[in-house]
Amino acid sequence: MLDLRGIPANLISMGAIDFGIIVDSAVVVMENLLRILEERKGKVRSYTSAIMEATAEMGRPILFSKVILLTAFIPLYTMQRVEGRIFKPMAMTLTFALIAGTVFAIVIVPALATFSVRGKIATKEAWIVRWLLHLYRPALAFALRVPKAVCAVAALLLLAGGATYCFLGSEFLPKLDEGDLWVRTFAPQSIAPSESAKITQKVRQIMASFPEVRYVVSQIGRPDDGTDVNGWDVTEYSVGLLPRDQWKTAPQP
Repeated sequence: MLDLRGIPANLISMGAIDFGIIVDSAVVVMENLLRILEERKGKVRSYTSAIMEATAEMGRPILFSKVILLTAFIPLYTMQRVEGRIFKPMAMTLTFALIAGTVFAIVIVPALATFSVRGKIATKEAWIVRWLLHLYRPALAFALRVPKAVCAVAALLLLAGGATYCFLGSEFLPKLDEGDLWVRTFAPQSIAPSESAKITQKVRQIMASFPEVRYVVSQIGRPDDGTDVNGWDVTEYSVGLLPRDQWKTAPQP
């Protein structure tokens, strides 16, 4: 799917992926199957029917939870310019991973379970699970006793988040100002290497003529590590600047 969308597999697109995103739905289906087998303890007539029942019970909750996660990505899909280039690939990769994980959980895992689930299934809760349930059940009982108060607190938090969002401004990314400039020039693709070198030398002289410039370093074509496929028509310049308080011409706001 990434290849069809023209998204390369790099740190920007794949950095947010973890194994749990793909397998969590499958874990839910298998846990529900083990619960059914444990409750019936030898009364299961057909393991296939138990697997189908476990998958059917978890199918709708899994789909609903994935829809909630995908809805949270909608703002990332609408980003443009620099923000879109940075966050869109990550959002698309997560979307493909969630869809693939869901299909894996409700189609592939039940089929594999018919081979792996045989005979008596031993289940035992870990001590940390028992400890968490000891804390969770009283909190859940309290929330069920006062549902109106819980909903009111959730609504207040939602309103507070909306009000905070209104004062955040429209810029998603902070302004980057590291004190130097990175300049790229483009020439006709048919330019000769010697002509490109002449133009690069002239551009360096023009940049170095400003008193605020400390140095100018140029690179014609692709870098040494080969990460960018550039020809002789592309030249990159690293322009080091003096601190702003030493500039002869005050920068415009």
